[in-house]
Amino acid sequence: MKGQTAVEYLMTYGWAILIILIVAGVLAYYGIFAPGSFVGPSKKGFATVDIISPWDLDSSDVLRLTFENRVGEAINITSVSADEGTTAPTTPTACGGLPAGGIQIAAGARSTVTSFTCGGANAGSTGQPYQLYVIVTYDAGAMTDLKSTGTLSGSVS
Repeated sequence: MKGQTAVEYLMTYGWAILIILIVAGVLAYYGIFAPGSFVGPSKKGFATVDIISPWDLDSSDVLRLTFENRVGEAINITSVSADEGTTAPTTPTACGGLPAGGIQIAAGARSTVTSFTCGGANAGSTGQPYQLYVIVTYDAGAMTDLKSTGTLSGSVS
């Protein structure tokens, strides 16, 4: 009698567990359990030259940014680099698309949205999460090659 009860128990709950595993596999295949899809865009760093939300990275590695000058005097952004990851790269990858002469921003003002082509971003396909380490190089008065750094994260658009 005990053997028959054990077999019935295994058959009943075995099928239930198998069905649960199949459903979990299908949900995982469609990305339901991908934590990056639940997290919104976020940033860390950027003390002096801030990057204002919303920023955007598309699947062709085009990064759209709006800058805010928090230096206290007029600045000129001379370069932007963006690399995949959250730590400073040994050799930053410069982004193309900076206007000739840089981007001038008055003290306390914001720039217009500027598009950069950033080969180091390695964006991936639409919907995938990304993390970028961004370096904004700028001049302020007589001081040159100042840097504002930080990380941006979000989903590729």
